[in-house]
Amino acid sequence: MPPAAAKAGRVLLGVLSLFAAWALGGYVGEVICPQSAIVGGRESLAAKTGSSVAIAIASFVLGRYSLRSVRLALLCLGSTELLVMLIVMGFSGLGMLTMADIQFNIWWLYAVTWNVVLAFFLGAGLGVLWFRRAANKVPEATAG
Repeated sequence: MPPAAAKAGRVLLGVLSLFAAWALGGYVGEVICPQSAIVGGRESLAAKTGSSVAIAIASFVLGRYSLRSVRLALLCLGSTELLVMLIVMGFSGLGMLTMADIQFNIWWLYAVTWNVVLAFFLGAGLGVLWFRRAANKVPEATAG
């Protein structure tokens, strides 16, 4: 498989994993602590916390085993945010490129995903650092 296809597959796996972690974490958070306060527009505090924890765990595993570089991690996060932006634009119905539409959609994107971005940076950063540290501790083969 060409290296570019392998990297694209890793990024796609990362995007799908982040969506699954966000949904599962939000569901588990809401089940554990139902009827918590609403933050950021439409999500409950329990769902936002649960999704943040799940995203941090998923991005840690992705950074360690799949993405393995900061560049691929940022590409994964950017692709995920772009997809979420398209979803926000679909729900808002504001697809025009006027300044008011863009400002409204970006505000909703921020309100929905600020916690995801922070959790992703924390998890993926630690995962990539762990991968690099483990790669540096590999013993060299001896001539014999």
